[in-house]
Order: sequence, then structure tokens, then C-alpha cells
Amino acid sequence: MNQFLQKNWKWKNCQKRQRKMKSKELSYITPNFGKIGIKSCENFLITPDQLEMSRRIIVRTFSKKIKFWINIRCNTPLTKKPIGIRMGKGKGRLDKWVFPVKKGRIIFEFEDTNFDILKKCFNSISKRLPGKLKIVRKYN
Repeated sequence: MNQFLQKNWKWKNCQKRQRKMKSKELSYITPNFGKIGIKSCENFLITPDQLEMSRRIIVRTFSKKIKFWINIRCNTPLTKKPIGIRMGKGKGRLDKWVFPVKKGRIIFEFEDTNFDILKKCFNSISKRLPGKLKIVRKYN
């Protein structure tokens, strides 16, 4: 079981929430735990495999000398019907879990660190995630 999946859920299938994906994030727009964050500039869907890959990149880049937080968990199921099945006959089976990332959401947070190493880590993460990202700092 992946650590980025939701532990308990009431229903396996849920309705599409495409209207909510068009709006901006309102609650997680500044770093809460760390001083530097990676923020999304677009709306996109992120999977647990992409989160695990990003976590591994962070650990390898900083060689386990930094404290960081991942602020999202994949809690929305996506269903898909098999190929060759006609329309109707109910909703498809569970295909994968995703998290709908809105514009302005803080995905990763870091404690104060060397900016050159963070920039190298950010470049490798931003190549592998589907949306545009940027680095933000927390101002007190």
C-alpha cells in the first residue's frame, strides 16, 4: 500500500469534480511548516507514483540532511471502463487514485536550506510533474 493513498474511504467511486478544478486554491497558499515551498501554477492531477518519485528525488538531492513535508494525499478515485465495452452498464472499475492540485497550492515544503541545491531539486521535480511549478518563500 502506498503512503500517499487515503487510509479509509466510504465509497470507491465518486462523481467528477471538474467545476472545482477551474478555481484557485484558497487555503494552502503559503508554507505553514517550512520556510520554502514548491507551489503549483496550473490545475492538474497528481498520482501517488508521481509523489513517490518526487519524494525520492528530494531525498537523493539533499542526501537525507533536510526536513521536508508533502502536503497532499491522493484521495480522489478515477474509474475507467474496459476497452471494447459499449456505453451504459454502470460506472467502470477503479483505475487509479489522484489528487486534484489547484492553481496556487503548496505541494512541498522545506526548512531553510541552500538555494542552489533546492533549485537543482526543483528543476528535476518540475520536469516530471504534469503542471507548472514555482518556488515561494515564507515572509514573517
